[in-house]
Amino acid sequence: MPCWSLLGFTFYATAISLFLFRQCLLAPMSRVSVQ
Repeated sequence: MPCWSLLGFTFYATAISLFLFRQCLLAPMSRVSVQ
């Protein structure tokens, strides 16, 4: 496996995990602010 593809995969996985983490953080907060 080339080094650049491993770097791209790491960046892709990090972006997805950050997106999911933000979704999990913002979902309860928005739910609380609505109520």
